[in-house]
Amino acid sequence: MAKSSGGVRGGANTGGGTYGKIMSIIADIESNGYSRQSPFSIGNVDSDLKKYASEHGIEIGNGQLYMSQKQIVHTMRDLHTEKGINISPQKLASFPDRKSGMSLYHDSKGDKFVYFNGSAKYVVEPNYSLKLPSGRERVVNFITAYTSNGSEFNQRNFTKIR
Repeated sequence: MAKSSGGVRGGANTGGGTYGKIMSIIADIESNGYSRQSPFSIGNVDSDLKKYASEHGIEIGNGQLYMSQKQIVHTMRDLHTEKGINISPQKLASFPDRKSGMSLYHDSKGDKFVYFNGSAKYVVEPNYSLKLPSGRERVVNFITAYTSNGSEFNQRNFTKIR
């Protein structure tokens, strides 16, 4: 993984909560190449997403939105940096707190939901089987994030929810 972010340990707002947890995983990955931290909930699924899914017969797992070190590695990989579509660790870590203020789309082609803030998109899968400490569960799972100008949302496979 590229260390173009200048590292994340000791930066501002690396304390507790989901922001601190995500930054801790990124720091593990940057220093060790991996993280052993377990998947974790970043909150309840937004009511707009739940309602849309219910109206369109889409299963949404247990009602919790999760992140895992595997998907954080995927988001922060060198390929995104090489393509110029990477997002900063801080933007990724602040996603859980900012998602309720973002536009939300359903992508019928991949049957995923996409949060968009005007410059970055955050993709979540609605019914993902995730291995948790308590066993396998179906959850809404964060998949990846990268920069975007939003032009893809004009395609007919995207439906704006909010």
